[in-house]
Amino acid sequence: MKMKDILKRIYHNIIRAKRFIACRARKISANYYLWRHNEFSVVSCKDNVGFKLHDYNKYYEIKCDDVVIDAGAHIGLYSLEASRRAIYGKVIAVEPSPINYALLKINIKINNCRNIIPVNIALGDTTGNVILMLTKSTIGDFVKSSDYLSQLHRLKDVIGIANVKIDTIDNLIRELKLERVDFIKIDVEGFELKVLKGATFTLKEMKPRLAVCCEHFYNEPYIVAKFLRKLKYNIKIEGHMVYASP
Repeated sequence: MKMKDILKRIYHNIIRAKRFIACRARKISANYYLWRHNEFSVVSCKDNVGFKLHDYNKYYEIKCDDVVIDAGAHIGLYSLEASRRAIYGKVIAVEPSPINYALLKINIKINNCRNIIPVNIALGDTTGNVILMLTKSTIGDFVKSSDYLSQLHRLKDVIGIANVKIDTIDNLIRELKLERVDFIKIDVEGFELKVLKGATFTLKEMKPRLAVCCEHFYNEPYIVAKFLRKLKYNIKIEGHMVYASP
């Protein structure tokens, strides 16, 4: 059965399963579940049920007309929350994984979030195509790096690969004709610094606030912080999170 047909069946099962007990997952197909995330209905694979977000908005409260970029949107949990807060703004949800992107679009649709723009690309500091390593749970899908040795410990979870398009945040903003960006959340499985380098113009000119998850290799928070300080950002490091404000 083709992926398109599988997703169509999942969507029809969601419509039939809309009445379910809050905080309890309901199986809607062999590998997918419908569950509650705050006030949202969420479809995910089995291993992602009840997945908890990092505290991305600890130092910045999204305003009603904000433009938000969710880099590494996964199945859309943070995008849904940002959409609720930026009710008159926009949320650009960027996710490279084909499976996660399909679930992201389903979650946007069943929650009627019309201010979310889904984008199916990887983000980095270059353009073209890259190999995306697909993992068992889909949470840890990552772009194959030239620094192969740093990724050896993650290869045991890889179950396949996908060839995906890669572009920069600077190019994405030009393509979408965004006049400003207020907040960027980044969690891209070790590719955070490259994403930031590909957003240099945006960071200098639009000066968005940032929340960057840096838990993917040793010293990542300090490497990311060093780069952002060069762009005159004020930095707070709390565990594996880097928060930045102009």
